[in-house]
Amino acid sequence: MKRLIQLLTLTHRVHHIHFGYGWVFLPVMIGYFPDYKEVYRLQKATAWKVVNLKHFHSCSWTGVY
Repeated sequence: MKRLIQLLTLTHRVHHIHFGYGWVFLPVMIGYFPDYKEVYRLQKATAWKVVNLKHFHSCSWTGVY
């Protein structure tokens, strides 16, 4: 059921090679990576990132979380 909702809304759970796990809205390729913000909070990192398709895999398609 979760995968169906992710596919319909085009918001996928992803694993990025630099930012870790998060969510990406595919039409505009903007991702939200909450763990990245927590780890780098002293450097004032933001959780919102523009991502490139070749740097992450979609856990919604593969089922590997």
